[in-house]
Amino acid sequence: MVEQQAIMYRGVPCYSFRQLDEQRRAVKGTAFRAFKRVRDDLLQDVDYFYLDADEERDFIELLRARGLIYRSSWHLVLLTDAGRSKVL
Repeated sequence: MVEQQAIMYRGVPCYSFRQLDEQRRAVKGTAFRAFKRVRDDLLQDVDYFYLDADEERDFIELLRARGLIYRSSWHLVLLTDAGRSKVL
């Protein structure tokens, strides 16, 4: 397993789906599909943050430029440690 550097968002360490896929050496989309399966059990702003592309454009572009999110990502979900443990 590849350990990933956390993305700090609102002072909270978070992880992108790309980071989780790379951590598990899984194919693209694996973490996203896992998130969708458990989404109803997760709390927004506790287990994950939803970043709207219009409101968070600069931050999302920075993460894209650093290779921390998939290039095709528009809106973004970042999982906290609590959310990551529920998704993985």
